[in-house]
Amino acid sequence: MIFTIQLSSVTFYGQTKISELPAGEFAPEPEEIEDYSIGIAIYDQYSLVEKSPKIRKDASGNIVNGKVEDFYANGFILHKGTYSNGVLKTYDNYYVNGSKERKFKGKKEGEGELESYYLNGYIRSLHEYYNYKVVGSEVYYNNGVLKRKEELDKETLVPNLIVVKNNENTVMSKVVLIDKDSLIYEKEVYKVNGHRMAYGRMILDQKTGEIINDGPYYTFDSEGNFTSEVIYSDGNVKEIKLEERSEAEREYFSYVQSEAVLTEVPDEIGSEKTSVEKSTIIPSDYIRFDKDNDDFISNREVDNAVSEFFEDDSITLEQINGLVNYFFEQD
Repeated sequence: MIFTIQLSSVTFYGQTKISELPAGEFAPEPEEIEDYSIGIAIYDQYSLVEKSPKIRKDASGNIVNGKVEDFYANGFILHKGTYSNGVLKTYDNYYVNGSKERKFKGKKEGEGELESYYLNGYIRSLHEYYNYKVVGSEVYYNNGVLKRKEELDKETLVPNLIVVKNNENTVMSKVVLIDKDSLIYEKEVYKVNGHRMAYGRMILDQKTGEIINDGPYYTFDSEGNFTSEVIYSDGNVKEIKLEERSEAEREYFSYVQSEAVLTEVPDEIGSEKTSVEKSTIIPSDYIRFDKDNDDFISNREVDNAVSEFFEDDSITLEQINGLVNYFFEQD
């Protein structure tokens, strides 16, 4: 099982790809600046957390200083910011309905905190910057429940903690650095009912940036009995000391899983969907079973769903039957 640290490819807040502001008076329509994956990030490139921040000027070409407000084309507030020599120190951005979309507090160059919010007012994400890098990240479901929390060492950017929860606030997995010198981690995996289903040792591969299995890995059944003891070395199975799992369960634990560290979750802004839904081709009833988020239900994922059915009362027989039918109907 592998967790991938993809720091180089992740688009963080403060590194938005949204184009520069138009010259002169800026009064956009909402659709001109809303991005459904990262939100209203139009002013991020002027902030302290940019290594080379753009310098904002007014319509006359003068460098902006002090408090500045911007408005949508309909006159509603879009942005309230405080600038120093054109660089954004603190600011709030707003949805067109007046609710706050994000809040940035700069501390000094390269350091600050950015919070963003869903249209319903719940927090969407929190990012902490240090030396122009994201060193702390919390991403939430649109019901206010924490989805993923990640902490990195401020100097080395080595992950110290990765926690993943479901939308009902149950911890699904936790990876903790237990030996800083040797970069050894301990991972725990939980069932949807909160019972521990596995734990084991992992290491950080400094060449690839991946946290990989290395050492003993144990799995358990619903009653807490051992079902397997597998010894890994550099991410590969070295020895199987005990194996009482079904083939589907073995595939689940050997399946390579990558998790981009400190990424923003592409939930749809302003959506009225429930917290288990997202923008996808998969019907909402089956989203939870798409474990690798590739918009495709695989045979492995069907097997896993059937296994979860016997452990999780929230999964109905109708869902399982529908999932099987959907599996065969996919292109």
